[in-house]
This record gives sequence, structure tokens and C-alpha cells, in this order.
Amino acid sequence: MSKNKKSEAHLILESLPDLELFKSELEMGYAKVVVNNNKKILPLQSEEFKRYLIYLYMTATDNISAPKKTAIDEVVSTLEAKAFIEGKLESLYRRVAKVEDKIYLDLCNSKNEVVEVSKDGWSIVRNPEVNFIRTKSMLPLPRPKVDGKLELLKEFINFRTEDDFKLLTGWLLSAFRTDMPLPILILNGEQGSAKSTTTKVLNRLIDYSEIPVRTLPNNEQDLAIAAFHTWLLSFDNVSGLTGRMSDSLCKMSTGGAQTTRKLFENYGEAVLKYRRPVILNGIGDIAQRQDLLDRAVVNNLPSINQENRQFEKDFWQRFEKEWPFILGGIMNTLSVALKSEGSVHLDEKPRMADFVRWVTAAEGYLGWPNGEFLNIYENNKDFIVKDVVYSDPFGFAVLTLMEERDEWEGNVNDLLSALERHIFKKHIEYKDWPTERKVRERLSRLSPGLRRCGIYYTSSTNKCSRYLKLKRNK
Repeated sequence: MSKNKKSEAHLILESLPDLELFKSELEMGYAKVVVNNNKKILPLQSEEFKRYLIYLYMTATDNISAPKKTAIDEVVSTLEAKAFIEGKLESLYRRVAKVEDKIYLDLCNSKNEVVEVSKDGWSIVRNPEVNFIRTKSMLPLPRPKVDGKLELLKEFINFRTEDDFKLLTGWLLSAFRTDMPLPILILNGEQGSAKSTTTKVLNRLIDYSEIPVRTLPNNEQDLAIAAFHTWLLSFDNVSGLTGRMSDSLCKMSTGGAQTTRKLFENYGEAVLKYRRPVILNGIGDIAQRQDLLDRAVVNNLPSINQENRQFEKDFWQRFEKEWPFILGGIMNTLSVALKSEGSVHLDEKPRMADFVRWVTAAEGYLGWPNGEFLNIYENNKDFIVKDVVYSDPFGFAVLTLMEERDEWEGNVNDLLSALERHIFKKHIEYKDWPTERKVRERLSRLSPGLRRCGIYYTSSTNKCSRYLKLKRNK
């Protein structure tokens, strides 16, 4: 072999156009490539980028056979080093992005079209500067219609009252923000209340996917990996949440991070940062922890009468006709909210204040009275948080105890003795009644609900012991 003959790796590198390389927060290398006049963001380690290199090699050399795997790996390693050392640190987005004062929705179609929403309206653009990553499960959304209306959505989702529809609308609008805490949507209902169908409809309006609903994972790491591959996380038939999973979903709402070795085999450890809109649907009370309910919007769906049921094929055919118009209505609403958000003033700032302010900014366009959404949201939270206290045997015992007095004070043993006189403990499962060591923790978790019921809990310590105090707000 001639000493001057170039290696396959050398030939591939020579055939490369001027690639723009960058790195992500995960310290992974990416390339911005152009294929059929469409810009693509490809991970350097991905099979799609490697196929791109093979195509360049075969085109440049008129060779009908692919280069050796070792040559491809050598090129990828070279480009990763350049991306890591010379490349800028850039943000990546999946389906939805909020960059500066604009919102972007990736339609994921063959023309690489994206909806760009600003304070002045919205338009469809090609190859935006926003770094959108597409995964295999993502499906294309239709092009929105300018004359669309969000009200058309009412025909395709199940809800009980007008207030419930407004809560669903508010949650839907929040799912297009990547820069603020996102509420978790909980859909409760018995069999036949269209929980799964309502979830799938919302999926088609935000992040249409081949996996519109999935099973809730067993741990936070798998939850974080799911978040890496999609924007909207929809979990079907959730029968209950462990304490750990409840905490993990709280992080998903407000923003969290998780280390993993599963996803990136070439890295010793990767840190996945995430904040995602989440839907949980199931029968009964899915969530019981106050910290999760404080970040949730809960809708109890009514059962659908047999005469009102539809054939699934007919339902989705009707939806597909109105789909572009509903999307257009959402885009119109987002534009108005962007324009009005800065002038919104909330008299009260609830836990998810950014979410409430964002929806309040759209009230005028949607024809809602000023400040109505805050009231609806607070009433919803008031109902679900109080319901948890009443359905908890220990919490219900505290409420019963305080019906007879304005104050109670004592230690843990005193409280347990007092409460057991107000409840038939033999009817309580052992797991539902706290041990002495868990009383303070249980009271702390129930505190938000107890406060909404007018009962305030405090704890104090003196030289000899720690005291608990319960006080009724007069």
C-alpha cells in the first residue's frame, strides 16, 4: 500500500462540509447538518449521524461500499473532541421551546417546519435557530389554522363543569412553556370516563407521539430517561404513588436532575436535568402527598352514558378535521398571553404563581372575567388538599379532636392517646396510622391541608421534651 494513500477516516473528514459543532449540558457532542435543505441536530454518537458520514464517504469516493466501522468511530471521536474543546455550550429542546420572548412548537414534519409565536402573532418558519432534537417516537403535527378556536376542544375531551374545562385549558397553555414550573394534570374517574382518550387528545395538541400514554416507571432514574426522550409525559392507569415517586414528580414539575449510567454508555456518569408537563390518569385518588397536590391540577371526570359513547374510528376522524383549528386557537392564545403577561398583577401569589400569571394573561382573549382563573385554581386546590386530610385516618382524627377545642398542646404520646379516643383504631390498617417516630412527619405533610381546614400545627422544644401544638383559627 502506498504511504501517501489516505485512510478512510481521512477521506471522510475531507468530505465533510463546514459542520457547526457544539456541546450540550450533558457534555455530549452535536452537529448541525443539512439534509435535503433541512437543518438537523444530530448527536455525534447517534446511528443517524454515522449513516450521514457513510453517505458522505460514498458520495465523495464513488464507492459502493461503506467504510469500516473503525474509520467511522475514529471520525466521531475526532469531531467529539472538537465539539467539546471548541464548540459552544448550547441548549437543546424537544418539541417545545421558550427562547427569550418567543415560543416555538416543532411540527416535526418533513419540511422541518416550526411554529414561531411572538407578541405580535405567529407564523410557520423553516429551519429556525432553535436546537430541536427529534426522537423516533415523535409524530408530525398538522399546520395550525389562523382562524382556529380553542373552544373547539370541548367536543373532544371529557369534563364535568365549565371551571374544570378552564383548568384543563390553563394546564394546556402551561405545557408550551419551558422556562417556569409546570403543574401536573391529574385526571381521576371511574371506568368509562374517557381518561385515556382525554389524555391522548391532549398529547396530540402538544407532543404527538407513537407512545401517547405509558406506564409509570418504578424509579426516578427511569422517569428522567423518559423525560430525555420526550417533552410531554403521560402516564395511564396510575393506581397510586409511592412517596419516592411522588417526590420525583414534584421535581419533574419544578425542575430536577438525576445522575445515570444507563443512557450514555460512553460516559462514566451523566446528569439529566429535566422539567416536563405531566399527565397522570387513574381510578380513585392517585396522589395523596400534599407537596405533589400543591403542584397539581385535578379534574374528576364524569362517567359517560352508554348512549353518548362513540366509535373510536369516528371520534378520531372528527378530531382530525378540527385538529388544525384547535392548534391554531392555542397559538392565538399563546401570542396574546406573551403580550399581556408582563402587565398581569396577582393579588395573591399561590404556590404555582408563574403558572397562574401565565393563564391569567390569556383571560381577556378567552373571554373569562379578570382574575377568574386564580379563583378557580385556588378552589380546586382547596378541595383536593382538604379531601386528602379527610380521607387520611390520622388527619381526620386531628380534625375530630379539634372540633371540641380551640387549642391542644402536648407531646407525641399525648396526641396519639387523644386521637385514638376519636377513631376506631381497629378499623385502621397499620400502615395508615403513624408510629411515635413518624407523628411529626405526618403532621408536617398534612399541614397545608390542615391549614385550609383552619387548624395550625407548630412544634416546640424545651429542656426536657418536644411539644406539639394544634390551634384553631378563629
